[in-house]
Parts: sequence; structure tokens; C-alpha cells
Amino acid sequence: MKKSLNFLSIFFSTFLIFSDASKAELEAECHNDENEGWAYCINTTVGSESKDALYFFHGVTGSENSWTEGANIELREGIRKTWEENNLQAPTVVTISYGSTWMLNDDYYEKVANNIIPMIEEGHLKSAKGKRLVMGVSMGGFNALQLLFKKKDFFSRAAILSPMIPICDPWLEKNALYICIAADTSDNNAYATYQSHQLVKSYFSNRSEWDQVNPLNLAQDELNESFPPTILSTGFKDAFGFFSTSHKLSKIAERNLAPVKWEGTYLEHAQYDYKKVGLFLMGIETEE
Repeated sequence: MKKSLNFLSIFFSTFLIFSDASKAELEAECHNDENEGWAYCINTTVGSESKDALYFFHGVTGSENSWTEGANIELREGIRKTWEENNLQAPTVVTISYGSTWMLNDDYYEKVANNIIPMIEEGHLKSAKGKRLVMGVSMGGFNALQLLFKKKDFFSRAAILSPMIPICDPWLEKNALYICIAADTSDNNAYATYQSHQLVKSYFSNRSEWDQVNPLNLAQDELNESFPPTILSTGFKDAFGFFSTSHKLSKIAERNLAPVKWEGTYLEHAQYDYKKVGLFLMGIETEE
């Protein structure tokens, strides 16, 4: 049974944010429901006339405030600066969070896709008739992929960056899992990679449940010509081994003729070319 969202339990705050990397002034309106455990922020650039909305999903240790603070903030600031320097109207950025660590299993997907997003659309984006974009980093890349595969008609463009897709079967016995990790040819850290597999196991009760949401499985049928134009980028030095699975995802996209732009780099985890990402989300694709 779905739980209805009680608006009386929502607390919100509005504040201004000034970015060191950009002259643009941001206004953030944040809401949280302590009973349900979720929170979100609506980040708008003062003076922007854009009707578009970008849903941003953060990585581990992040929060609903991650568009304007936290790990690798210089990259998000870089995106905003790229929009400003190219005279592009910045979209409204929506950040949704269930805490520092959460993955879209069936329970969270139901709440986010069928309760929280419709509530945000109705309460904050009703007058906007623009495009819906989505961006996810690391754990947020996994979460964004779940929405893209199951709600892809909702989004016009996407940026999937270092998505958390384990390179091995998380349900392997410990020694077998370490052997599988060691066989990976990317520059991963064995312990970090092992821990990422354990995180997956904490949100999915068994292998069968995981197989139903594993992006590499969903991509076989869903990553096709009707998929929204997407930039997929992961670095070879990703400590969690996500380069290998991202590359596999790009190959499935290539085989299925999906409009996915693969940007393999030699960067570390959750690092990316913010200029390419910022422009791609705005419909501008740069040359290699």
C-alpha cells in the first residue's frame, strides 16, 4: 500500500547561494519530511528564463544540498559556469535525497517515481513547460539509470557519470569475489571495489532481486533507439571498477543503436569533463 505524502509534515527553507566559480546567484528552496525520511531542494538561477528542469542525483555521502555543496563541488560549479559563459539559460535543478546512501530498489523507486517526483512537478514545476533532464553521479548514476530505463519518456537528455554498477556478482563468496575483482583490467582498488559490492547487497535482498534492476541487464532491451540522448562518462582510474561496467554499458548502447555518447577518461571516480557535460545537457555536443 502506498503511503501518502503528508504536506503538514514538510518543513522548508529558502536561501541564497553565491558561487565562487560563477557570478550567477542561486536560490534554493528545500523541503524535508522527517517521518518519511526524504528531502529535496529546488535550485533556481536568479534571472534565468529557462523552463527546463534538471533532476540531479548525488553519490554516497551526498544530500539534497549536493548541487551547491559537498564532494567535487567544483565540477557542479563548473557546469554552472559553463552555462553562464555560453549565455545559456540555466535550468531549475531538482535534488532528491533519502540520506547519504540510498539506491532505487523497488521500495525507493515507488516512492520517488510515483510520489515525490509528481509532487515536485505539481508544486514547483507546474508552470514550466520545458524539457526534463537527469544527471547522476556514482550511486546517483545508478539511481538515474533506474528512472531512465523505467520512465525514459519523461526525460529529454541525460548525463550518467561513474554509475555504480558492480563488476562482479555481489553474492559471490568473499574469496571468489576478490578473485573476480582482481581479474578486472581497470585501475580499481580491490577493497573499495569489494565494499561497493557489499553496498549493493544491503539494498537488494538476493541475486534475483538485483538481476531485475542491474543496469547491464535492463540495458539489453531498454537501451535502444528510443532512449534519451545520454552522455556516459567514467574514468579508467575509478577505484571501484565502474569503468569496466560503464564501458560494457556503452557497448550495449552501440549495439542497440542507442543515442549514448561514451566518454571514457583516465580520471578517478566521479570525475568528469564538466564543460562537455554542461553543454551536452543543453543540447550542444562538442567535437572530440
